[in-house]
Amino acid sequence: MKFKNIKGDYITNIIDYANDIVRKDPNIRIYIGTDSQNYSTGTSFATVIAFRYSFGKGVHVLYKKDINKPKIKQLSTRLLLEAEKTIEVAEWFSQNSILKIEAVEFDVNKDTKAGSHFMESTVSGWGAGLGYKSLTKPDELVACKAANELCR
Repeated sequence: MKFKNIKGDYITNIIDYANDIVRKDPNIRIYIGTDSQNYSTGTSFATVIAFRYSFGKGVHVLYKKDINKPKIKQLSTRLLLEAEKTIEVAEWFSQNSILKIEAVEFDVNKDTKAGSHFMESTVSGWGAGLGYKSLTKPDELVACKAANELCR
């Protein structure tokens, strides 16, 4: 998996990089999430591994971006792809590292008035079924918030 840091530098070994971050702050929490944005010719996805420092000291971000062409017009398909990308990274990270993922985040909403509500139980259940704590809106979504900025 090819991830970059926020400066745009490729990280050659994500697990060693993550271990170094955790050595500096053993109370760090790891979150993984994906967001997407439609453009005229395609859909941009950003998947983030967010390392949230203890005591509100900020977040360290690693990310990868993908472009899907043609544009994904159906919301359910796009939200499922976001969830799939999140789960794929979480599973890879879990299988290759002893570090614990605090939660996987899904950019869907529990609020029945929100357009993404119809997918909330599906993606949350998917994450929970694999043993992850699943977070959705209105929870604070650290990784999804960063992914939102990066896919624009």
